[in-house]
Amino acid sequence: LTIAGIDDTVDIHQLLSLSKQYPFVEWGVNLTGNCKFSPRFPSDEWYCELIRKKKDYDFNLVAHLTGLFTKNICVGKWDILSDSYSQYCPSYFDKIQVNFHNACHKFDKGMFLTGLERFKSNYDHKIIFQMDGCNDYVFFMAKEKYNSIIPLYTKNAVTKWPQTNWPCSGYSGNITLDNFQCNLEKISYLSGNADFWMEIDTHARTEDNSK
Repeated sequence: LTIAGIDDTVDIHQLLSLSKQYPFVEWGVNLTGNCKFSPRFPSDEWYCELIRKKKDYDFNLVAHLTGLFTKNICVGKWDILSDSYSQYCPSYFDKIQVNFHNACHKFDKGMFLTGLERFKSNYDHKIIFQMDGCNDYVFFMAKEKYNSIIPLYTKNAVTKWPQTNWPCSGYSGNITLDNFQCNLEKISYLSGNADFWMEIDTHARTEDNSK
């Protein structure tokens, strides 16, 4: 289970306590290149405090790349995820997730694959690509090269959750606390005997989106 969109409104000590109580939970932190706080996007100050705690405590943290970071990756600029940029050092994260949010991005196949190869030669992270019906070819292109590439299927007005044969898949989109059990049963059927996880983002927040 991934709970995404953690930001300055989240008490980090409470996050650590929940992680100890529910060690299977992953926390998704949105990284966009903008250091200012807005709902679902942490400020640099809060993010750096989270990373300091990650160095001392064992909890699951996933980098959710979006905005400028996603645009850069699509044209082969993976450098932001390197030891050279200590703030976004991949060793802080258990997985890397690339979010597209149903927006088409400028894409350079050669540069993308070269950047991916360079990243994978230094880091062994599983990389998740959001499948939103608009940029799915990016996942398939990366999956041809590496087994550690994983799809995250997003249910929206355009796409539905498919039945899949991948060894592991993620599912997101309109998952709430009220329909969680129903969606869990549906996804269990769609994934067969394969491993899967569910991601809750917006619907884990208060109705006014304040926290």
